Amino acid sequence: MGETQLNVLKGLSLEVSQGEFVSILGRSGSGKSTLLQILGCLDVADSGQYLLDGVDVFSLNDEYLSQLRAKKLGFVFQSFCLLPHLNVLRNVMVPMLYAGVPVETREGTAKDWLIRMGLGHRLYHKPSQLSGGERQRVAIARSMVNSPKLLLADEPTGNLDSEVRDLVFDELRRLQKEENVSLIIVTHDQELGYKADRALKLQDGRLCGL
Repeated sequence: MGETQLNVLKGLSLEVSQGEFVSILGRSGSGKSTLLQILGCLDVADSGQYLLDGVDVFSLNDEYLSQLRAKKLGFVFQSFCLLPHLNVLRNVMVPMLYAGVPVETREGTAKDWLIRMGLGHRLYHKPSQLSGGERQRVAIARSMVNSPKLLLADEPTGNLDSEVRDLVFDELRRLQKEENVSLIIVTHDQELGYKADRALKLQDGRLCGL
């Protein structure tokens, strides 16, 4: 049997300005996760071009791609992706290790971000000792410690109840404005999606405005 090629994304074009908040909505299987993997430099498209802060991502080797990912991108996941054996402070310090941030500044930067997120009293707690909303705020702090140009959030409120969901969303929105960071959220939640500067729908491999 010959190989079958599945084109999840087709002729997709997206330009995001510095400091812009874009939401991408779509049903399961629409290609949202694939798009986020490409934008996050975790996967490469078969064709086309991806410019991140003026850099042609697809032309980079693995070493430079890792550096770009560590220094220019922040990630917030639905499942938090916190390391269970590390306390909150150490979790937030992890991205600075990969970005080559001097050791002597890592702890102070992590503390500053956790205090900013209202978690100064949770520095030495393990993730299992936190509520869902607190874990997601830790994840947001972790995503911001390297001052990324682009923040990517994959269903960041998917595991939270409605009240906590709104609080987490408000935190993301506040940081996006205060830090002038570009924010792309992938979500199935239309109510949240429509609060973005620009809401797009991914359907049949293509993006269209809402």
